[in-house]
Amino acid sequence: VIVGTLAGRIGRRNGSLLTASIMVAGAAALVLASLLLAGNFNNDDNNNNEDSGRPDVLFMVMSAALFIFGIGVGGEYPLSASLASERAMSAMKERRRLEEQQEQDRSRTNASSSLAATELMSSRLLTAGNDDGNSNEVKG
Repeated sequence: VIVGTLAGRIGRRNGSLLTASIMVAGAAALVLASLLLAGNFNNDDNNNNEDSGRPDVLFMVMSAALFIFGIGVGGEYPLSASLASERAMSAMKERRRLEEQQEQDRSRTNASSSLAATELMSSRLLTAGNDDGNSNEVKG
């Protein structure tokens, strides 16, 4: 909810970049925690003097890192869904506009072809009377 409100103010693209950055930060914290804090948890007699790591600290750090990563993922899903929805709607509007334009072009083509056919037929009828030797003129 917080990320969605923030994304509404800064823009969806910037909000998506923000949530991706939060996810990267959480993932990096998870990796660093596992590399730095996950020592050898075996408490063998051979390893008593080595740093054995502390599972309670690792658990707390990884829980916090997963929480941060979850905020990023939880913000990214609704933003990407709304962005996809907006793009689909704009594509649908563009498709509808093109279909209307094609329909208008078809109407103009039909009208002009009808006029052309009518003109050709009427000129053919006028010239057909002259070809027979019959004149369309009234003799007085």
